[in-house]
Amino acid sequence: MASYNVTIKNFAFSPSQIEIKQGDKVIWTSEDTVAHTVTADGGEFDSGDMVKGDPPFEHTFGTTGEIPYHCDHHGGMRGKVTVKT
Repeated sequence: MASYNVTIKNFAFSPSQIEIKQGDKVIWTSEDTVAHTVTADGGEFDSGDMVKGDPPFEHTFGTTGEIPYHCDHHGGMRGKVTVKT
């Protein structure tokens, strides 16, 4: 199982799209001083508010498919995790 990092900075997820394998983990870390969330469009996960200095949010992906996500506070912040077998 592998881990992948996504940084939240300047009101963006970087990288905004990531491809992983089933069972891998994605770790989101905020570098912004304003609150953001990492919220799956389909409800699979939700980080709650995160700001710089908060612990990272981690999610392990057990099922395959495309999981789009967003920030609840900033509608233009979007990302996608594609999980392959």
